[in-house]
Amino acid sequence: MAKIETVVVNQGLLPEGHYIFKVDSVDDSKYDDFGKLAINLVTKSGQKHIKRFQMRTKDGKLNEGAQKAWSFWVGILLDQWGAGEADTDDLVGKYLEADVTHVESDTVNEKTGKPYVNVKLENMKSTTGFDDGEEVINKDSDNDLDDLDDLDDDLDDLDDL
Repeated sequence: MAKIETVVVNQGLLPEGHYIFKVDSVDDSKYDDFGKLAINLVTKSGQKHIKRFQMRTKDGKLNEGAQKAWSFWVGILLDQWGAGEADTDDLVGKYLEADVTHVESDTVNEKTGKPYVNVKLENMKSTTGFDDGEEVINKDSDNDLDDLDDLDDDLDDLDDL
């Protein structure tokens, strides 16, 4: 029997929960031609998420919704609120704390017949780095203590046998 080493791979969608992300890079290579930006985020364990912005509409006009979303991200990451310009390079190395939720799309995948699932970042705020705690901070962490109490009760019942 052979033992072959495996590596950690990105397993698709980030599970729902609370994360700290680092801005790994910003891809602005398609900005001049197509108005596209992508913020590449990474978690402490190496899981990745990409936030994309389509800054221009198909007819070349400014996409005001995307500009507002971009301004919000710049405000959080750089504490730069209000009108002005932001250099994409200044975002790299900044940290963001957010809740990850999954939202089903109205669009159905033709191959699977199921709706697409989008990852949404909510309750975002700037932070100073990865904490020393767990990768994902469960929103229901108080329930974990209840589960341990139940486990203790189960172990006590086994001792009685």
